[in-house]
Amino acid sequence: MQIFLSELSGRGVYDQYGKRVGRLKDLVIHPSGSLPEVIGLVIRHHPGAIYLPFRNVARLEPEGIWLSLGSESISPSPPPEDHLLLRRDLLDAQVVDTHGARILRVNDVLLSYLAGHLRVDGLDIGVKGLMRRLGWMFLFSHLTRILGIAVPAGILPLDTVALIDKGAVRVHLSVPQDGLVRMHPADLADLAEEMGRQQRSRLYSALSDEQLADLIEAADSSMQVSILHEIVPTRAVRVLEAMEPDEAADLLGEIPGVESSALIQSMTPETGAELQQLLTHNENSAGAMMTTSFLAVNGEATVKECLKWFKESAPEVELNAYFYLTNPEGQLSGVVSLRRMLFAAEHDQMTQLSPKEIYHVHVHTSCQKAVEMIAHYKLLALPVLDAGNRIEGVITIHDVLAYLQEGRTK
Repeated sequence: MQIFLSELSGRGVYDQYGKRVGRLKDLVIHPSGSLPEVIGLVIRHHPGAIYLPFRNVARLEPEGIWLSLGSESISPSPPPEDHLLLRRDLLDAQVVDTHGARILRVNDVLLSYLAGHLRVDGLDIGVKGLMRRLGWMFLFSHLTRILGIAVPAGILPLDTVALIDKGAVRVHLSVPQDGLVRMHPADLADLAEEMGRQQRSRLYSALSDEQLADLIEAADSSMQVSILHEIVPTRAVRVLEAMEPDEAADLLGEIPGVESSALIQSMTPETGAELQQLLTHNENSAGAMMTTSFLAVNGEATVKECLKWFKESAPEVELNAYFYLTNPEGQLSGVVSLRRMLFAAEHDQMTQLSPKEIYHVHVHTSCQKAVEMIAHYKLLALPVLDAGNRIEGVITIHDVLAYLQEGRTK
């Protein structure tokens, strides 16, 4: 039998002799597993409330609940503090639909009763749940039937939602939290914009530094600054170090110089120097647009050596499409696509695979010129050189898309 929490709330609770004990106030669950089982009842009884384990329920019907013990065996006791009360903690709570990336409000809870066990089947976030709670379901159903309007059920399975806000909540659903952090960073960034500050704080706490870095990279600039200010400085440093260098430098450029300098000084010397260098470039230049995360290898190395290094070291770069060849002075001497390497012989030297024409720009080249070159030659990335023709970074197709998106939003 399936039944909604609103249909049970306020129903009479009777002992084994048919004597009324009180009215159902709430149901208690221990939030473990994808379908939490109800483990107890909270009964409204003068002068206070009574908690009873669900095993004392003999039968449950929409009209009421019958117990397997007499009233004389019942004594007032509070529910466990570390458990979830469905009516108190879930109704009107905000949840995230981790499949649809939406913030929704819980209007009712769907339950199933079978073989003496009562389980939570899902959360009702639809208009029917609201009508049911208000006691208008009969009229609502009558009107929709007359008008020929089909109203969706609006039931979400528990494994697709994450509880994010309820004033009295003390616990969170365990499985949905995992689903929340597995969402795409762009969807999480959209959700973060809809949340209040306390909600965002709980979300950030559930994410690792790397996941929060991905979320920030997917957010717009104003949201990025807000996030940076909402986390403690020590974590801000770790998150900035986990971001792509160009993204981190752009974000640091959006905050006051004193604050930016303090964060850079707290970073590892290598990362701090890298970001400081990026911040020196004109914001409309290729140097400011580029990322310093790229694959550079000795041009005299063989394909086998480069692939072995790539597999063993697993360097984290924004784009793995190209290997950039350099001479002992760090100057760019060639470029080889990963696709070209996979079809080459293992003993081939990288310089043999590089085309003679190497498309590139310099750090002072305008962003517009770099974008036009990438579009014209259909490149996935474009190397950026300094005055001595040493490779400083690359502009990826992702940087181009971000640049164009920023231009459209200005």
